[in-house]
Amino acid sequence: MSSFKAVYKRKRPALVWAEKSLSKHEKVSKLLLEYDMILNYMRFHLLRKHKDVQLKVGDWVFLKIQPFKQQSLRRHARTKLSVKFFAPFQIFNRVRAVAYRLELPLDAAIYPVFHVSQLKNAIITSPPPQVSLFKIDADMQ
Repeated sequence: MSSFKAVYKRKRPALVWAEKSLSKHEKVSKLLLEYDMILNYMRFHLLRKHKDVQLKVGDWVFLKIQPFKQQSLRRHARTKLSVKFFAPFQIFNRVRAVAYRLELPLDAAIYPVFHVSQLKNAIITSPPPQVSLFKIDADMQ
């Protein structure tokens, strides 16, 4: 007598765990369908929040830099509350599809090419006065 029959007072059910074996062609087609489903899922979630940003040469943009990570910017006492976007700068030229070169002040100690995700379009009517945000004091280094 088996342990199953001793406990449940009946024979053990015949379980077939093996699936019907698929041919290689069926396995590949099944994998391709799953791949297409995953790709469509990712495409849907990308396009749901994606916005295509097109900037032109001469536009004014705010520059998003985290000053507590940049050693070349002025340091603040409370970095969590520091400014995230800096004064509007003009776009000098387009380097690649998503990279732009900005006209930074001469005393800026950072590379002037930025990804479009670091720029925010500024709607201004007249050019702003140049304020040097990039000065480093000798005692702050």
